[in-house]
Amino acid sequence: MLPLTGYADRFSVAPGETIAFKVSSTAATPYQARLVRLISGDPNPAGPGIKEEPVPAPFAASYPSRVQPVPLGSYLRVPDAPAFRRLASFTVVATIWPTTPGQGRQGIVARHDPKAGSGFALFVDGRGAGALVGNGRGGVATVHVGKPLVARTWYRVWATYDATTRTLTVGQAPLVSRVRADDAGHAAASVDFSPAFDSGTPLLVAALGGAPVGGHYNGKIEGPALYDVALAETASALDGISRRHLVAAWDFSRETSSTRAVDAGPSGLHGELVNLPARAMMGSTWTGEEMCWRHAPGQYGAIHFHDDDLYDCGWATDFT
Repeated sequence: MLPLTGYADRFSVAPGETIAFKVSSTAATPYQARLVRLISGDPNPAGPGIKEEPVPAPFAASYPSRVQPVPLGSYLRVPDAPAFRRLASFTVVATIWPTTPGQGRQGIVARHDPKAGSGFALFVDGRGAGALVGNGRGGVATVHVGKPLVARTWYRVWATYDATTRTLTVGQAPLVSRVRADDAGHAAASVDFSPAFDSGTPLLVAALGGAPVGGHYNGKIEGPALYDVALAETASALDGISRRHLVAAWDFSRETSSTRAVDAGPSGLHGELVNLPARAMMGSTWTGEEMCWRHAPGQYGAIHFHDDDLYDCGWATDFT
């Protein structure tokens, strides 16, 4: 980031209105602020050069330097809820189209506090789909499929934890025939502690968690869902599970023009999209017959997330 950078809360104002400036400075000394009328902003020495006229400013000339972070990366945040705290066994599933599967650990669905080591997560990295659960004391159990995902390919991925057998399972299955069948698979591991699922954090889609949020996912995600039971280890077993076990199922084809993610499940655990990921993206069921998402929203039920998306830094105001 530049040593001194900033932005305003609006581009223009009418007489009598207010404009606020947010500044980040890495300097050890105060920075100076002034208001000018810009006559020429071209620094080319062959041209007129920088020309400006000072204007009396209604603010101080000097302000203390402070660094304000830039929170890059888009994701979905679902507020903490009692339905999440009651989990003992669970299954989490999503349909994904990763673009950088080898670029470190990237959260798909996570309610995880990396610092405390509590919660759970379904994620992807260079070893394919992965899952983790934590004991809340810094201990974490992790399992991987062990087969790298093919970029820009649709997969069903899932993770389960069975509280009775203390078994953590993760799986992946390609949804297109051009991918070799042996790229599918699942893996399981025994967990030698009782997981602490109540991390006290929001549930995130397309990120792993933490403060600031990290582990951002690159690619499309469609139809993430959470169940309060450990299902079988095959992808087909995830289709037709009783609705009474459904905790939440986010339908990204609804309210597409908003930043709200609608939960079609029984508890209405709606979420808010952070940093404006791209909505109305072609999903895994897109046939190519309809090119307008409004005419076939079910075929455009994916959201494309990026680790460098940004909407508003959310910086505090320095002067107005």
